[in-house]
Amino acid sequence: MLATGQSQSASRLTTYANAFGLADDVYNGYLLISRGQSASTLFCPNAVLLENPRSCSDSTVPEAVPGPASAQIRADLTRPFLIAEAETDVLRYRPATQDDTDVLRIWESAGTAHSDAYTLGIGDADTATGDGDIALFEAQSAPPSSVYYGIITCGLPLNVGPHTYILRSALHGLDHWVRSGEPPTSMPKLETNADLSAYLMDAHGIVLGGIRTPYVDVPLAVLSGLGQEGGSFCGLFGTTRSFTADELAALYPTSDDFIAKWNAATDAAVESGAILAVDAENIKAAGVTYAAR
Repeated sequence: MLATGQSQSASRLTTYANAFGLADDVYNGYLLISRGQSASTLFCPNAVLLENPRSCSDSTVPEAVPGPASAQIRADLTRPFLIAEAETDVLRYRPATQDDTDVLRIWESAGTAHSDAYTLGIGDADTATGDGDIALFEAQSAPPSSVYYGIITCGLPLNVGPHTYILRSALHGLDHWVRSGEPPTSMPKLETNADLSAYLMDAHGIVLGGIRTPYVDVPLAVLSGLGQEGGSFCGLFGTTRSFTADELAALYPTSDDFIAKWNAATDAAVESGAILAVDAENIKAAGVTYAAR
């Protein structure tokens, strides 16, 4: 049985594993997605929860047991952990990062957001027949700025990156790890400056390093986990800047040139373990639609 959680749920799973994982663990493995540096409060009195849940992390609250401000996975746990961090999250998580071990893998993926256009809409209509892959591919040229029928509207187009593919590979890798004892591949980290205040970028503005996919190595847009404007949860949604026709023509003189590069980058992503072979077929099929532009 696998335990998985994203964002706040990942923070709570971190607390659970560190507090109970050694003595009374019911899970065979953990997939923690987009967790931050800290871990959730272990205990907070009901009266405090009802009045102001955020105050549970205040160490002055009587009886509260707040989580540490910088929480690593304890080193004596024996169940496999895979921590998958989006580009949005890495700079905040990195102070708590750890080296890979026999029971820990940490993946950092380029061009991805904490939440993106796929998880906030495109994926809702994905029938697993390739239509969702085409919709995500085409969204690089026409990314949405709002989700949930306009309930949340952000200042810039949302990230339309490949996070869904990487997370599918992560889940598959964790399942295989638990069943076989063979861990997933150790992945390169996103490149940052010395004080972790910014990423290092290529000439387009795409982050260097990390898990690579055709979405960032044969780009149609600059995909970022950062830079979003607007209120509500917009800061978690990342951004997309679609390339102009002139930029695309300079990068890919013909559609055949683009498709060949897209397919090669997809094969490389499968070889690295970043995406699954079953997804690669649909990603390649989506790339063929570039010829219809």
